[in-house]
Amino acid sequence: MAGAVVVASTIAGGVAAIANVVSAAADAKTAFVDPYISNHTSSNDVKEVRDKLDKSIGRLHAKMKDYKKEVEQHEIKEQSEIFKQWIKDVLELEDQVKKLIVKYDKESEKLSSNCNEEMKKKLEKVNELLGFGNQIKDQLMVDQQLKSVVKKKAPCIEKIQMFQDRLMDVLESLRNDKVSWIGISGMIGVGKTTIMLNLNNHNEIAELFDIVIWVDVSKVDSDKNLDAKDLQCKILKRLNKESTEDAHTNASRISMTLMDKKYLLLLDDVKKCLNLGEIGIPDGKKGSKVVLTTRHIEVCSSLVNRVVNVKPLSKNDAWEMFQGILEDPEFHKDRQKNYLARKVLSNCHYIPLLIEQLAKTIKQKIKMKDSSFIWEIGCNLQLLHEQASKEHVEEYYNLLKGFYYRQMGDVVQKRCFLFSALYPEGSDIYFEHLKECLAALYFDGNDYENVSWKVCNTLEHLVNLSLLEKSKENCVTMRKFIRKMALYCASEDPECNYLVKTNEELQESPDAESWRNQHHVSLGQNKFGWLPPILECSDLSTLLLQENWNLKEISPSFFQYMKKLKILDMCQTGIESLPSSISNLSNLKVLYLRDCRSLKQLNFAIQLPLLEVLDIRGSKIHNILTHTKNLEHLRRLWISFEKCRVENGTEVRLSQLFALEELVIHMESFDQWNNKVLIKDIVKEVASLEKLRSLQFFFPDKEKVINVIKDEPMLEVRVPHVEILQIFIAQSCLWRKFSHKKPFLLFIGCQIPEDPLFSVTLGYEKYIKYGDGEGTDPQIPEVLANVEAFELVNHKDIMQLSDFGRVDRALSNLQHLYLKDLPNMTNIWSEPGECGSLVKLKTLVLSGCPMLTTIFPAKIIQQLRNMESLTVENCPGAVKIFEKFENDGNGLNQLPKLKEMELNELPNLENIWADESSKCQSLKKLTLFNCPGLVGKSVQINAPNLESYGQRW
Repeated sequence: MAGAVVVASTIAGGVAAIANVVSAAADAKTAFVDPYISNHTSSNDVKEVRDKLDKSIGRLHAKMKDYKKEVEQHEIKEQSEIFKQWIKDVLELEDQVKKLIVKYDKESEKLSSNCNEEMKKKLEKVNELLGFGNQIKDQLMVDQQLKSVVKKKAPCIEKIQMFQDRLMDVLESLRNDKVSWIGISGMIGVGKTTIMLNLNNHNEIAELFDIVIWVDVSKVDSDKNLDAKDLQCKILKRLNKESTEDAHTNASRISMTLMDKKYLLLLDDVKKCLNLGEIGIPDGKKGSKVVLTTRHIEVCSSLVNRVVNVKPLSKNDAWEMFQGILEDPEFHKDRQKNYLARKVLSNCHYIPLLIEQLAKTIKQKIKMKDSSFIWEIGCNLQLLHEQASKEHVEEYYNLLKGFYYRQMGDVVQKRCFLFSALYPEGSDIYFEHLKECLAALYFDGNDYENVSWKVCNTLEHLVNLSLLEKSKENCVTMRKFIRKMALYCASEDPECNYLVKTNEELQESPDAESWRNQHHVSLGQNKFGWLPPILECSDLSTLLLQENWNLKEISPSFFQYMKKLKILDMCQTGIESLPSSISNLSNLKVLYLRDCRSLKQLNFAIQLPLLEVLDIRGSKIHNILTHTKNLEHLRRLWISFEKCRVENGTEVRLSQLFALEELVIHMESFDQWNNKVLIKDIVKEVASLEKLRSLQFFFPDKEKVINVIKDEPMLEVRVPHVEILQIFIAQSCLWRKFSHKKPFLLFIGCQIPEDPLFSVTLGYEKYIKYGDGEGTDPQIPEVLANVEAFELVNHKDIMQLSDFGRVDRALSNLQHLYLKDLPNMTNIWSEPGECGSLVKLKTLVLSGCPMLTTIFPAKIIQQLRNMESLTVENCPGAVKIFEKFENDGNGLNQLPKLKEMELNELPNLENIWADESSKCQSLKKLTLFNCPGLVGKSVQINAPNLESYGQRW
């Protein structure tokens, strides 16, 4: 009930805040008056007012972006209602101003003084919103509403009786007033965390407690808990409170927040005893409880007063779990496979983690139709049984190692698996970066396309074995237990010398002796500010230093003895320059410097002759491409838009990167997509690159990616203007090489990347979509040559296809035509001769064309003898579909292949056929929806062979 009062109060406050916007905005007008704007609002020079309006709306947009960033930096805050309303007003005004400016730019000579007055009013509105923005700069954010329970992703345990029983045991203890601390204990991998995740999500928990707090107490790599300060930060974040550097202050904030609440504290993976009072957790006098998971019995004996012991599954539960993951009802019907699978479960000791990994592996093998796999398991897995021990973690790792190493066919797959463990625990590993690193280390060959295919197959195999898992988009991750096993395996392999200390908050780098003889060093996510001045690391091939913001300087001689280094990752570090010894890295293939915000110079007078991959997004490097002669092997480049120009303002010569296959440019704003000159220059630059396979733009303000050029699995090109596509077709090596060999999809002017509206089942291979167009674009006939499918969507001016010019010659192979949202189209073709080339047309869709009255004039019908499907929808002006054909008595028999017709939302349609003499012998299916003018009219007379007829009014 108290929660409802808080919510009501919050809503009332929000409404009141919004209600004040109008009056406050009025006050803002007088409180903030930009004299520059004021001067221009009295000007009669339309051009002068237009330019000032453009600049002023830019200032307003910049202020909005700055405010948004400020709010985003506070994880426990959210936008206030008054700020949300201001943003809404800004965006609406932006849209209005852009349209007004576009209108002025296109028709400036025709515009009257009314346009000037309208721009002045918009200029005043901009000034008003700028002033109001200044007034609310201290009211941008409010505390997020505190949720009682934050649901977590949890495995389904509905059919696993042991898990259900243990969950009920915990719930029963929570209902018991005499029990305040509950421990869920058991060996590694038996499902302790699974049970607690389901406890967190259980409906009864939200009824029993005011707030539930989940805390991961330790890291899998450590035998200790996180320190008290780290635990405080996690708890304060859950409570939507700011943490400080002072532990006493943090403890006080936690205590004050929870003092009057009935809380449930869920502590996962406790390694040592905890002093919750030191952290700030108050005594549970209001019925508050603590539940923890641990594999250490001594933790339970010292902290809890009720223990729920989790053991491996029963045979039946293990089989149920195995079957549930396998999802193959036919599998258990085979008696021999059934017997062998149950034997394998026994060898896994009915440990849930092992069962899950095993079932996923077999599932993939079944999917691949590898029937020999189950026999292989039965014959060989018995050896693992002798090694297994439920008491000792190392032997448990050996069990997993023995099983999974057998599934990794060769040494390279094992090395790739072990390499993935170099990344910090729980991190999302960008798939493309992992692929590049593995290719540089373990796959030789000049044919990178073949190498890439091999690496992808290897990573896919690791995913199929559940050793890697797909996480967020384009990323994989490694479970903490699997990572621990991988590092254990690496420690036993004399060929794998790993130094891995990630996310340990190291204040100092490991000493020089620790680096000696290492092959791979991973020190990401730490806090050290220096590295040893010189190291003897002649065998080092990988160095990962990412997310060490305190690292600002590297000794000039640091890289002197690292000539075998192939991978160097220094993303998100504080380095200001690269040491001169980097020139010694003659074998370096991969260099990551993303978000090195203080790095200004790369100094490519240094020689990196084998460099293939470079990422400098978010750095301050401006001179990268003035040294392109040293980058003759560069295949992949990630760069920010502002780095595409050198310091004197001249443009970069991307065309000099002759080996470039992939270019990713992070743009400043999505507005640049409509900058015709900018996009044209970039496309023109890269078009001549013979090896280019991909050009991608990323717009962070919209979190949108546009694949401008992409050649797999088919050639795709997306450009904002027809002229740019024409340049690409005329100059692109990629187009000349592949346009006649493989399918292509070309998109022009589409604001939002989207798939074709036509179904791929229609079988077309050459497709163009033209969206959001204006004017006549005389280049259209040229780019339409030989296409099989054409979609024209949301064109503002086109009245008929011939407005583009002689499209009849260009459409000689067209089989599918989609015309949608064309407000001014009055005819599809103005003259019969124009559609004479459409003899191959099979599918026609007309949607949202309100000016069309007669869809097919009589002289057009005879040209469409191969049409099989017709759809007309949302065309309110349509009166008739077919005019009477007067040349002979067969009428619509001139459409001998028309099989399907669908007519939707045609309120003024009076008839389909001109009269009863018109026949459509081939029509099998007719669907009518909301065509009231056809009520009571028979269609069977004209379509005597109709098999399916549906109508709804």
